[in-house]
Amino acid sequence: MNPRLIPVILGPTGVGKSGVAFELARRYGWEIVSVDSRQCYQLMEIGTAKPTPAMREQVPHHLLDLCPPDHKLSAGEFARHAWELFLNLEKPLAVGGSGFYLRAVFEPLHANLPHNPVIREELETLPTTTLARKLKAEDPVTAERLHPNDRQRLLRALEVCLAARRPYSELIAETPPDPPVRPFYVGLRLDRAELTRRQQERLEQMMAQGFVEEVRRLRDMGFPKDLYPFNAYGYRELYDYIEGNCSLIEAKQLILKKIRGFIKRQETFFKTLGEIHWVDAHDRQKAIQDVQGILEKNFPHYFAPSP
Repeated sequence: MNPRLIPVILGPTGVGKSGVAFELARRYGWEIVSVDSRQCYQLMEIGTAKPTPAMREQVPHHLLDLCPPDHKLSAGEFARHAWELFLNLEKPLAVGGSGFYLRAVFEPLHANLPHNPVIREELETLPTTTLARKLKAEDPVTAERLHPNDRQRLLRALEVCLAARRPYSELIAETPPDPPVRPFYVGLRLDRAELTRRQQERLEQMMAQGFVEEVRRLRDMGFPKDLYPFNAYGYRELYDYIEGNCSLIEAKQLILKKIRGFIKRQETFFKTLGEIHWVDAHDRQKAIQDVQGILEKNFPHYFAPSP
C-alpha cells in the first residue's frame, strides 16, 4: 500500500504556525494533529502554547494531553497514535516543530534510534569480545542474532541499548520500519530579529496568562523539575524562580536564551528534511493565503465539500 501523503505545517517555535493552521482548518473543516513533543503532556497548557478551549471547540485537535508529565512518551508510542489518526481522518493537517516526533512519524525507525557520542566513544575502547558480552547482558535477543565478531553492529546495538535504557530488539519490534504516511512540508519562517521580538512578546503573554502559577501547581502536585517534558523552555527556569534560586527577571532571561538555542536547532533540523515549501510569515493574512494556495494545488480534495 502506498503511504498516504499528509500536509504538514512546520516552522520554528513562535512563528505562528498554529494560528495559520487553525484558520485554514476552521474554514474548510479539517482536523489538526499536533506533532509536538510537549503538547502531548497533560497539565502543561500555557508553557506549551496549547490551543485554547475555544479553539478546540471550533476545530478538532488531536494528540494533546495523551499522558501525565511523569510518563515519558516514546517515539514508537507517539508514532502509532499519529498513524492511526492520519489513516482514519478524512482531512488531517499535521502541525509541529518537534524534530523528534516528526522523525518518529514520517521516517523509518532506524532514523529514530538514539545516538550518544559519549557512550559510543567509551564503547569504541572495548574489545569486541567485551562488546558481545555486554550486549548479551543488555539484550540477549539481539546478541543471539548478531555474530560475535560483527563489531560495528555490536557497537550500534549496544549504543542504542545504553542510550535508550531499553533493549534494541524492543525498540525495533515496537515500530514498523516503513511508516504508512509521508509528509508534504509547508514551512513558515521569519528573519531572526522579528522572531526574537515575537518570542519576547509571547513570553510576556504567557506570564500574563499565568505561566508561573501553572509551574507552581505542577510543583505542588509533586512533579519534580527533572522530568523529561520539563525540558520545554520555561518550566525548569520557573521552578528555580519559585524555589528562590533566581529572580523572575533572571528566569525570563534564561528562558529567552534557551528559546534562541532551540530555534537554532530547529533551523538545523529543517535543513535535513528535504523539500519544504517555505512561506514568509511576517503578514499573517498573507501567510494564510500563501499556505492555502500551496495546499489547494497539492491537496485539492481538502477544499472539496465533504460528502
